[in-house]
Amino acid sequence: MIEDSLTKWALGKIKEHDEVSSAEIIEDGVIVIKRISGTQIRVGSFSFDELNLENINQIVDSFRLDFILNIKSGAIYKGEIYSFLDDHKISFGSLSDLYRVISQSENWPYLHRDVKFVLRGLKQHSKVTKVERLDNKRLKIIRRNLPSVIIVATNDYEVNAESIRKLKDDFNSFDAILASNPIGRITSQAYSVASMLNVPLYDWSELYSELNRLWK
Repeated sequence: MIEDSLTKWALGKIKEHDEVSSAEIIEDGVIVIKRISGTQIRVGSFSFDELNLENINQIVDSFRLDFILNIKSGAIYKGEIYSFLDDHKISFGSLSDLYRVISQSENWPYLHRDVKFVLRGLKQHSKVTKVERLDNKRLKIIRRNLPSVIIVATNDYEVNAESIRKLKDDFNSFDAILASNPIGRITSQAYSVASMLNVPLYDWSELYSELNRLWK
């Protein structure tokens, strides 16, 4: 399941990290990373368009890993894998995510800073009782005395027309889009496309206001 070419590519990238003292490929194509400071990390390299419970189960059953590296750009991570991997104390993500984990002293827990920022912002709202991750972009917001809503969050610095079209193509089913980057901007074309697709597009202040109301 682990591809030799991916593993060799990943090994070269891993060795470039300043906190790595050594890295080598051992049995079954697993990469073992020794940090300058901290515990070692066992990494498996994969290229999935979508990480779901089925392929994650296969990986966990087949390999002893601390981090699942998925090099596929734009991959979808289904919500069902988050609690499963947390139960197994396994982190996952892209090469940049692995770099951040290497910079930590421990392999788990790991949560991408952008996700952490959005979750914290939503949970601070007085109407929000719980936030569930449906995949790597969509969040189900459970509200007190109001129906739940599903948003898709984008951290793009500039949210433009193509940003909106791609979110709609990739994730399809949601109630609104949150432009979550606090220093970002939303173009007029983005608003036009969102309106054409009948999907509300909000910044943080607009979303906070709308969370107090019944959505149509």
